[in-house]
Amino acid sequence: MGIEDLKEKTNKNKKKTAVVGCGWFGRAHIRNFVGLSDLVAVCDTDKKLVEDVAKQNNARPYTNVKTMLEKEAIDAVSIVVPPQVIPEIALLCAKKGCDVLLEKPCGLKLSDLNPLFEYQDSIRIMPGFLELFNPVMDDLKNELKGIGEIMTVDSTRIGLFPKRNWPVGVMMDLGVHDVYLHREIAKVSFNDTNVLEVSSVFKNMNPNNKFEDAIFVLLKFHKMVTCISANWITPSKYRKLKVSGTEATLEADFMSGTIKKIWGEDLKGPAARTIEHVINPLAREEPLAREIKTFLYEKTTPVNLQDAYDVLKITLQALHQI
Repeated sequence: MGIEDLKEKTNKNKKKTAVVGCGWFGRAHIRNFVGLSDLVAVCDTDKKLVEDVAKQNNARPYTNVKTMLEKEAIDAVSIVVPPQVIPEIALLCAKKGCDVLLEKPCGLKLSDLNPLFEYQDSIRIMPGFLELFNPVMDDLKNELKGIGEIMTVDSTRIGLFPKRNWPVGVMMDLGVHDVYLHREIAKVSFNDTNVLEVSSVFKNMNPNNKFEDAIFVLLKFHKMVTCISANWITPSKYRKLKVSGTEATLEADFMSGTIKKIWGEDLKGPAARTIEHVINPLAREEPLAREIKTFLYEKTTPVNLQDAYDVLKITLQALHQI
């Protein structure tokens, strides 16, 4: 068997895919789909952009999703577009029998997601909850059993004001990540993701932005309370999550990939002291690559359409929209 025969056999085992959206993150998806699948098409309303991206990645360009779905035989589609149009495009793909990966936020209203439930048993519908695939989250979950009963979770997520025109504020853009991360900790620790109460305070400190650019959210689960802080104001990037248990605290840095375990010794004695142990990451696979690989080829996915719905509901509650 020659090299070309091997290439043909390998390509036959790969799914035929497409990516809708050629913005900066759409191009990150495209880069990974090229390596993990047979990327046949890319789609974007910007004709010059999509033609350039298609040429660079040996795919066919489209400016219309319906046309792409009619002309191409596609197994799976990644939808990386503004959230107000994600559900509409996802429904078009679902009707064609394509598995869909929905970037977050998966929509702006719960009713936008309802039509997709009709297809959840026949195709794979997975929300793009990227931080679940960050290797630091694996380390954090492995360490949870060693900190006693979990009492609180606190996370802070700070980013620069985005250079794009999306109809969302910082909660939909950044805070939503911590909603699904807190649910995951509740699932691992208590096998229960039900949120009993959602309360929040948010503020718009930028007169040029009609959406909130700072938010503080409290989530009450059955056995723990969690806090989310997110903003676009602080001139830095910061992604940390802290889990406090009865025996120790874990602090995960999603940017450096490190886990810090903090506990006390001889707390009631004369030599009370705090001990810190840092777990440094080894070579790690890119979270987006892990997410896409799981979406395409794993038998089951860690999150599904119901998770997307539940996370969007909590997010909308935090924004006082439901």
